[in-house]
Amino acid sequence: MNTLNAVILDIDGVLEEVKHESHRLAFNRAFYDNGLEWFWDKALYQNLLSIKDERQRLAYYLNNFHLQCAAEGVPDAIVDRLYADKLAHYASLVKQGALPSRPGLIRFLQGMAQSALPVIFVTERTRSEINLLIQQLLGRETTNKMVHCEELDNADIATNVYQRCLGRLELTPQDGLLISDSISRLPNALSIKLPVIALINETTQDAAYAGALSVIDHFGEPALPCQAVSGTPISAPIISLDTLKELHGKAIAG
Repeated sequence: MNTLNAVILDIDGVLEEVKHESHRLAFNRAFYDNGLEWFWDKALYQNLLSIKDERQRLAYYLNNFHLQCAAEGVPDAIVDRLYADKLAHYASLVKQGALPSRPGLIRFLQGMAQSALPVIFVTERTRSEINLLIQQLLGRETTNKMVHCEELDNADIATNVYQRCLGRLELTPQDGLLISDSISRLPNALSIKLPVIALINETTQDAAYAGALSVIDHFGEPALPCQAVSGTPISAPIISLDTLKELHGKAIAG
């Protein structure tokens, strides 16, 4: 029987409870710094999120919402400057500890950092952004224990990034367990029989994660237990390595 040999965190929505809000705020601050009277409200930003690449998102906004830019074309330098300023503001928010995390996440990551089990971060962000987030949550001294980071690009929407990152560690999908709030990549995990614990977020419901082993609301704390809103029930009030091993065993036993 396969045992649990790696945990994959499809990171962008797992680390941040309000990831969209933090990035939206950083974009708006970049616009202000450049003397632009542009403002992305929640409704507009939700529509723009269909464009995964942030530089392309900026270019699309300029071409479709500003007639002068659309007529004259958008110089790459403008997009690059705005994007660089956005990243700087995002990093500042992280360093200030201004990004709230899911209940129980810090406790969970601390436990994983103390274990010998590899943790693979799958992200649409850069490695430096992920390092900033982990350092904010856990402290610099524990960051290096979580050394595996799989950066996504546009081509990865159509490929199986989970199979690839497990392969780098010479593991099979049945050796791993995925924790994710990504709906778009869930079919990739299910197609290779990778067990999935899905996390609902501010824009999804449990029904969106059909096929997941268990769908939970957060990682849980002793005073704030997590709940499985669908799928396999959780026997403990918190998500820990022991909980993951138990769920993984049930998935493999099938």
